[in-house]
Amino acid sequence: MQNEKYILKMKEIVGNETGTINHSIYMAIINNENKIKDLTLLEFSKLCNTSKPSIIKFLNKSGLSGFAELKYLIKNHSITKQVKNEELVISKEFDSLNSFQKKYLEISINYIKLLEQNLISNMTKINELVSKIKESKTIYIFAQNLAYYASRNFLQKMRMSKKEIILENDLNLIEGYSSQLEQGCLVIIISLSGMNPIMLSTSEKIKNKDVYLFGILGIEGAISQNVDNYFLVPQIEDELWDSYSMRQSYIIKFFDVLYFQIIEGKL
Repeated sequence: MQNEKYILKMKEIVGNETGTINHSIYMAIINNENKIKDLTLLEFSKLCNTSKPSIIKFLNKSGLSGFAELKYLIKNHSITKQVKNEELVISKEFDSLNSFQKKYLEISINYIKLLEQNLISNMTKINELVSKIKESKTIYIFAQNLAYYASRNFLQKMRMSKKEIILENDLNLIEGYSSQLEQGCLVIIISLSGMNPIMLSTSEKIKNKDVYLFGILGIEGAISQNVDNYFLVPQIEDELWDSYSMRQSYIIKFFDVLYFQIIEGKL
């Protein structure tokens, strides 16, 4: 794995959640960089009031083999300070509420414009996806955090249309479904950053199976290389803050348009 990416992967796994086990582990790593390299796993678990298995599970999700690798990376790549400095949610350029609101509305409007432009420029991809949705007996959607919640309305609408569709965010269940995919089914992988380690691992396992794999991704990268086709989510929200709420809304709108195109042609 690329050492400079593991903190970013942790941030994506945690998302905007607070008070969760993963959030406690993540904050303990960020706030105790100088201590961790000298701690045992048991000592670190006491520091973040979390069990050792929960810590290992979180580290594995982040692409690390375990606590020893985390200690090695912190000792040899002191990057958590840089990431901690980037934890400010709102960009420093906004010195007043009015300037923030102006930028917020500007980016919100631009997301709608970009969705229209991207739907037009990616019409061939969209038509192919619609065809696969209609043809597939079962549709699988694998996503986490905000991407998962952004997909729930689409799930409900498709089920109302009597289509077999499975939406999953749990690592163990994703692995289970991935190992028993039926021939010719459709799998949609969503990562708002385009770097989610679980989605990357899942795409690696699925790419050589006889299924159609479609990605809804934040960037072109390792995941996009594993899928049959993909649709990109603009990253202009980064100009405002370190959050994914507008990108979540973009996914919801994309699925709304996609659903209308599906029912227009009838399932």
